[in-house]
Amino acid sequence: MWRAAAMNWVDIMLHRSYVSSVMGQLASSQSFEMQPMKVGEACGMPGEYRDRLQTLQGRIRVYQPYLRELSSRSAGLFPEEDALEDSLPKLEQSVERWISHIRLPSKKIKVLETRLFESRFLLRCLSHIPDNSFVLETFARASRYRPFIGLGRAENLLGLAQDSRVMMEMYPFPVSRKSRSEPDTVFVGLFAAEHAAQLERNLRATGVRFARIPSSLQGSPEQAMIALESDIQVMSKHVDALQSEIDWHSEKDRIAMWVNHMQHWLWLVDVMRSAACDTHFVRICGWAPEKNLAVLEAALQESNSPYLLQTSPPGAHGEPPVLLNNSRWLQPFENFVRGFGVPRASEIDPTPILGLTTPLMFGYMFGDVGQGLVLLVLGYLLKSRLPILALFIPAGLSAMLFGFLYGSIFSYEALIPPLWLHPMHEPLTVMGIALDFGALLLISSLVLSGIQSWWNGRMDYWLAERLPLLVLALALPLMYVHLGLGVGLALAAV
Repeated sequence: MWRAAAMNWVDIMLHRSYVSSVMGQLASSQSFEMQPMKVGEACGMPGEYRDRLQTLQGRIRVYQPYLRELSSRSAGLFPEEDALEDSLPKLEQSVERWISHIRLPSKKIKVLETRLFESRFLLRCLSHIPDNSFVLETFARASRYRPFIGLGRAENLLGLAQDSRVMMEMYPFPVSRKSRSEPDTVFVGLFAAEHAAQLERNLRATGVRFARIPSSLQGSPEQAMIALESDIQVMSKHVDALQSEIDWHSEKDRIAMWVNHMQHWLWLVDVMRSAACDTHFVRICGWAPEKNLAVLEAALQESNSPYLLQTSPPGAHGEPPVLLNNSRWLQPFENFVRGFGVPRASEIDPTPILGLTTPLMFGYMFGDVGQGLVLLVLGYLLKSRLPILALFIPAGLSAMLFGFLYGSIFSYEALIPPLWLHPMHEPLTVMGIALDFGALLLISSLVLSGIQSWWNGRMDYWLAERLPLLVLALALPLMYVHLGLGVGLALAAV
């Protein structure tokens, strides 16, 4: 707890055909940190494999919007082949077969979704137009003009309304005052056919949304809305049916399994840049905590792969990575330590001290039962979203404890009696205890400095430089007490 976990250098030798299963087990065990090989030793995977996998990934990404979450049964299975050169052809064939099955349904869905978007937009526009304002058939008779409808801000439409090439009518509708950027006007009109392209570009430049009115819409705006709602329902059902067809093919072709397999190989291709290998064997090197060596070996055995494992102290392998060795409730306080730099393996880890003193100091300064309870609840609810907020839990508990000692609930000190004192009534006592606590921290730091010097074989430095400070820090309180007793006895004698 007071010292970082001891690390060991690990060498693993295995056959190339077992790399996938071994690396998967090592990753899931979280007991091994791979070390990049020196320049010239790393082999990685052939570049051809990487390019083929990335091409396959791009092919799947095109159809990703239609690949919904599938059952864990199909997602959790993997082909038996362990070597990439055996798996990649099957992976490519399976993905291409799946794409050939869903290509046509996905194209139909794309077309239908575009029509749905346009129909919903038309429905929104027509809902703001009074009924019997016009009859849609009249637009079909204007062969030299193109009918359009849209939404925009009135100030952006003034220029268009004054254009001689356009005939249009505007229908304002109320919007919230806060929504100054939202449309507040529906406009309906006709473009001169020969100028339609230019006018449409002008509309897009002003941020106005518009659509052409299809000739299939007939009758008044209300009748057109009824027809649009019916079309939207039919198209939505058709989209659902096509998506169900895609889901059926995805389950049948076990595409979730193959996507997982592809992602696994992409990860492995990247990781294997740090390995050394020849035609038949791969050498993987890295660091593992000494306490996790049994977990590492169990992961290797679970892969059912023949391997050679050799462990050794750091020695000539360079500075090992640091793994702080703290219990679960102390781990949130490691954020403070990392903010000032992670201690080396030969240095004291101050996390346990911070885990004790930080909540105590917080509660001492902000002791309140109600506010502490709020922090406790917030920490419990938000720790999964932002792990550092788990610090609110010990801080809230400490604040509640001192809140009872101070008799304070949401800053009201008349609701419950204090178990100790009211800080505002006895400020000198509160300040004196804080000073004593600070002195105790300084003494503790000097003692821990001695332990660290002992670990590193530098006790001579500590005895010469730090011990006098420790003696002085201990002597001053004793002198203060002794002087106080002496003065008291003298006054009593008088």
